[in-house]
Amino acid sequence: MRMSKRTIFSVVLVLLFLWPLYTIRAEPSGFNHPPVIGGDCDRTIEYKSESVVAVFSVYDRDHNDKHYWLIAFVDPEPDGSYFLEEGILRFFPSISDAGKSFRFGIQVYDRAGALDECNVIFSYPLPQPFKIEIGCLSDQEPGYHAYLPVRKTKGSEEVFGFDFLLGYDNSILTFLSAIRGQPYSDTTYQWEYFTYRYTFNGGCGVDCPSGLVRLIGIADENNGPHHALSFSIPDSMILFTLDFLVTNGYGNAGFHPVRFHWEDCGDNTIAFRYDDDYDFVFRIAVSDTIVDYNGDLINNSEYGFPGYYGVPDSCVYDPVSGEIVNPHFINFRNGGIEILRKTTYYLGDVNLNGRPYEIADCVVFTNYACNFLNDSC
Repeated sequence: MRMSKRTIFSVVLVLLFLWPLYTIRAEPSGFNHPPVIGGDCDRTIEYKSESVVAVFSVYDRDHNDKHYWLIAFVDPEPDGSYFLEEGILRFFPSISDAGKSFRFGIQVYDRAGALDECNVIFSYPLPQPFKIEIGCLSDQEPGYHAYLPVRKTKGSEEVFGFDFLLGYDNSILTFLSAIRGQPYSDTTYQWEYFTYRYTFNGGCGVDCPSGLVRLIGIADENNGPHHALSFSIPDSMILFTLDFLVTNGYGNAGFHPVRFHWEDCGDNTIAFRYDDDYDFVFRIAVSDTIVDYNGDLINNSEYGFPGYYGVPDSCVYDPVSGEIVNPHFINFRNGGIEILRKTTYYLGDVNLNGRPYEIADCVVFTNYACNFLNDSC
């Protein structure tokens, strides 16, 4: 039997109307397809703010199916609040949740009860102390410049300034200058102030180096509309570089340390702020551990000043309340310069400048002969 065009058109209209109803059938008879969850699944999201969000998605071959979201579990249970709405999980941690990690189990299911699930972890990292390292140079030629970097190699909090005091042997290393580092030269940071001053010390024993240099950096001065752009110093960034002139003497081969030195509580400190401190309270970090250039742990809070061993506890605690005022929050590592031994000794190099048989050598020799060997010259 042949159908008329009107009949065929009517059948097509009916099929077009019934097809969406067929695609949303959600019966466990083989026609339903389970949802597939996506988004922030199996991620660890670190946060240091008052709230944190994870966003999930769902894919379902049954395009018009309806989906329902559920928090299956939270381990451990936080003191803060949380809720899940349309695949968006919001967590509002309390102060007591700091330093902890929370695993949330998220489920999505359709009208037929088919489901998919995944986990997300919200982690509040504990503040990481700063680590400041003086570099170690090897195979340094006598009589040349040695450029010794000082780096921040660890630390999670913002830095607003520093005050470091370094000691060295002035008879071997002559301090010439300090070159400001990346916080000043990199346009990402644009720190504003850096200075240094050096002095020749001595006379108080082995704990007083013959050479001392103090280096001070400030991120943002109160000097007008310009301000530093960033206080978050990444690890391994060079704060400054020390320029030494290495002695040209023949008997100075070997390793010559450059160490952090303390004369009072203000030496070797960093001005910083905890990232979770919303009151913007600035603190002064003082020494925690001191590792010498050879790897030995040398910090000693009972030694006192002057010395190479860090600050005593009196610099940390308030004498009245007993509360921590300046936290132990910096780990230091000393460094230094290894000078090569001269393998060639020049005959005629009287003034020891590495170049023999110069007129200057003749002058030095003549003065020696006249002044010390023969008074008749």
